[in-house]
Amino acid sequence: MDLSERSRGALVFAQWLSERSSASERLIGVHVVDASTADRDYPGHGPPLDRARETLRASIEAQHMTSAYERLEVIPGDDPETQLERAVETHEGTGLIVGRSAPIEGWSLISLGRVTRRLLRSMHRPTVVVPPDLEASSLGRGPILVGIVPQDHARAAVTLGRELARDLDLPLSLLYVRPQPGMMSPMAAGDPSMAYAIAIAEQAQLGTEEPPMLREWAEREGFADLPRNVEVGRPGPSLRRIAQTVDASMIICGSRGLSLRDRIFLSSTGSELAAHAERPVMLVPGD
Repeated sequence: MDLSERSRGALVFAQWLSERSSASERLIGVHVVDASTADRDYPGHGPPLDRARETLRASIEAQHMTSAYERLEVIPGDDPETQLERAVETHEGTGLIVGRSAPIEGWSLISLGRVTRRLLRSMHRPTVVVPPDLEASSLGRGPILVGIVPQDHARAAVTLGRELARDLDLPLSLLYVRPQPGMMSPMAAGDPSMAYAIAIAEQAQLGTEEPPMLREWAEREGFADLPRNVEVGRPGPSLRRIAQTVDASMIICGSRGLSLRDRIFLSSTGSELAAHAERPVMLVPGD
């Protein structure tokens, strides 16, 4: 957490999660202070860390969220992502909840923010990214939506999604987004109008059928009893659209753990969702 508006949605989600959970999830608030700017950022008397700690506590109290936190910690450091990762390890945390820069409504030059972007690049725990203007009233009305692919890195996302759905007493829905069929069919070479008609027909048929490989994967992984839906399109936009339609409480995706070099050539659906979705997005490491 920080003291800017970027953290407000994360605080709202964290409090809702703690109150809704039958397991009474424990929350620890962590604020990283840049020692080089502490005197400027936290004016007053006494050591800068003490002033930062009092400012943080006052901010949480003003939002009536103090009771949700087991502890509030202020940690010095000029690399917040490293300090946050260490804090999670120290407390053997189940996961991490962070805010992002881009609001649900309006436009922002920066979508995720430097710290959140770096955390997603190297995360070792499930990480939830929350829009800054999320309201508590939008949570708990719809299911947990899990984006799936019949690959190993999706297993952890579905497993965690199922556990969360039970704990939070919410429905669970799995969504597989099948790539759009090619617009040119060999049968219609040389006739663009026929190619287009065939592609539309293929898309309509594919959109109503579950691929055999997906059904086999679900059975093999023990997910055969979970509701699964299939859409045709691009994964990120399709997941956002369906989440809006069903008023999902959150979206969960597995992470392939792409390196910076890989991200230049391969799209990351999870990062795209985290940057632009209208609701909390949880990214789960494949391992």
